[in-house]
Amino acid sequence: MPLNGQVVFPGVAVQPRVDASRDQSHHQPACPRPAHLPAPQDASPCPSSYLHPGQSSTGITPVHRATVVDNMIAAAARLGLNNDSLFTAVAVLDRFLAVKPVLLPLLPLLQPTAIACLWVASKYEQLVVPPVLHYATLVHGSDNSLASNSVHLSKQLLVELEAEILAALDFRLAAIVTVKSFKGWLMQQLHTSKAAAAMSRRQLDQLYCMTSYLTEVSLLEYRLLPSKPSQVASAAFVYAHVLLGLQVGSALQLTNSTLPELTALLEVFCALHSTLSAALHLGRPYNVTAKYRNPVVCGVANIPPMTIPAEQRVGGW
Repeated sequence: MPLNGQVVFPGVAVQPRVDASRDQSHHQPACPRPAHLPAPQDASPCPSSYLHPGQSSTGITPVHRATVVDNMIAAAARLGLNNDSLFTAVAVLDRFLAVKPVLLPLLPLLQPTAIACLWVASKYEQLVVPPVLHYATLVHGSDNSLASNSVHLSKQLLVELEAEILAALDFRLAAIVTVKSFKGWLMQQLHTSKAAAAMSRRQLDQLYCMTSYLTEVSLLEYRLLPSKPSQVASAAFVYAHVLLGLQVGSALQLTNSTLPELTALLEVFCALHSTLSAALHLGRPYNVTAKYRNPVVCGVANIPPMTIPAEQRVGGW
């Protein structure tokens, strides 16, 4: 099954715009109410060498992975899944590909496997899950006009892939900790901080939505897999402050991080944001960009990237 989309920049293939209005997880952009919970327990990074040349026998590249993850973002929005399901599904996909490299030919099965991961994750994360028929129509892309016999075969394939995925992960979905978990914890800390008291409601909404956008963008980038979820969430939170013109010092304090610890990740986020913004201006936005252009989420994907040269900002974000 060929992956649709035209590769415009290294890393991700551009997909058509999707409707963000069905993504129920972003209808309340304001900061969550404080829960006074301890930080989630950090997880070990996912194996990050499974797509390296010489180690991968799947034929899958980081570009293929980024394309299918962007498709997963669109599929999750169409299915009305929450972002816990999306982040867990991408983590499941990476872990499955890392431990199951002999499932050949895997490249034609990449899109069906991604939808199966969404199905598995949503059944773990949500009380109400869309019928399997809705997932089956997305197995071969975004075409919902498949013949009934094709949908039946897709349902069978999903069931078989679900069994493969759960067996490969030894049914240990509870061991997965995602970037979103730490993003939620950071926003809870922000809500009770002095920094939040100095912000307007609009600034808080923009900060929450921009941090959400950047953490979701991080799902596309294979190079971020070696980093712990807490580090990625912290970098997204700090970079959101940079883009919105907010105080970076307070963000570093809330994340309990130092600038040298996050500089490499901030550079990755800056490059990712520039790539997505360039694709948007070419009229071919990524699915994740289209999702966050919606006014419901403050239209944060429309905010331009930084233009300060890297050598001038490394020491003074």
